[in-house]
Amino acid sequence: MVEGRKEARFTMKEATAAADLEAFMRSSPARDRLSLLNNIWIPFQDEGPITQADELYRRQDRLDRFQGCDNVLENLVITPHERAVSCCGLTFEHIPEMKIGDARARPLRELYDGQLDDFIKIWLRVEGPERIFHFATLKDPGIPFPGGATHPCQTYAGLFLNPRVRHVLQQHYVEKVPEVMFRYQMMRTLERRSDPSFAPGLEGIAERIGFGA
Repeated sequence: MVEGRKEARFTMKEATAAADLEAFMRSSPARDRLSLLNNIWIPFQDEGPITQADELYRRQDRLDRFQGCDNVLENLVITPHERAVSCCGLTFEHIPEMKIGDARARPLRELYDGQLDDFIKIWLRVEGPERIFHFATLKDPGIPFPGGATHPCQTYAGLFLNPRVRHVLQQHYVEKVPEVMFRYQMMRTLERRSDPSFAPGLEGIAERIGFGA
């Protein structure tokens, strides 16, 4: 993974030009097992200039480009402190709801399945943070959309750490439950056809879910 910005001094071009890597990719039998990805550097503190190409900014007028988050409910991360986390995203340490329990004290399957009682995680999997944030702005037009975000994890942080957004979603999320749960069930049905052991059943979830449960 090479994380970048316009001001970066080390880019994918430099990475792939390294002699050892270039030789590996040219001749190693294992070269197909190595994936090289260019990701977006996002700020957490005042780190100096961080700018990206215009097409990377996740603005409200580009909602049709954005999809559901393919990390939440897909990746179960164990931190160095042996805590289970619902996502491998860059901002999860700042979001208490992403931390789902002590991996030393409870079975991982139990921790994973417990996420399905939290509607916001299912909603994120189906629609992604940008569309949920947009829903909040429709209910409260005074909420500014985070147009300066270049990575979905930045919008995640905006959803969970902005008290005004949280309040709006807690007041109105029930309007989205039927649609989101239907789409999630269809998604999981298709996945179980290819791997029956992967996705848990949905029986009873609709009666238990809540925002930030």
